[in-house]
Amino acid sequence: MLLRKSRLEVIALFAEIIAALAVVLSVIYLAMQMSANNKLLQSQSTNNMMASIHANMLQIATNPEFAALTVRCAQNPYAVSEVEWLRCASYYHATMDQWEYAFNQYHSGAMPPDYWSGIDAGIKHFSTAEMGFQRFWQERSNFYGRDFFAYADPIIPKISPPEPMTPRSEDSQ
Repeated sequence: MLLRKSRLEVIALFAEIIAALAVVLSVIYLAMQMSANNKLLQSQSTNNMMASIHANMLQIATNPEFAALTVRCAQNPYAVSEVEWLRCASYYHATMDQWEYAFNQYHSGAMPPDYWSGIDAGIKHFSTAEMGFQRFWQERSNFYGRDFFAYADPIIPKISPPEPMTPRSEDSQ
């Protein structure tokens, strides 16, 4: 009887060891799966971002009238009509949304640093060089989250609408 109890204890010990190994192997497998899924999500996020940027660029590349309008808005956003400004502002809004999305994805670890630095540099270039982006930011920066606003606001130059023309006193005489 003693021998039999001892044998059952050994079998139970082996069963516990096998169960513990199975748990460890399951945890390792799940960690590998999560890593693979994270890489896939990171890739998908980056792909979505690039598709969005390319869709914006395609508007300009395939529509000469819209391309000309964006040039006018970039050079003097206060000289275009309200309807034209609405079209340009919509374009700028999409671009700034892309920048904010990339900012958030990068800071959450979902976007690789190399992709972030390219997107960031490109949009920084346009937002600092084009007065249309600057007018958009002056009018609509409150649409953006606090962290992104704190990042972008010091980068984008401040502009004001032109002063209304007033006749000089000698012209009115």
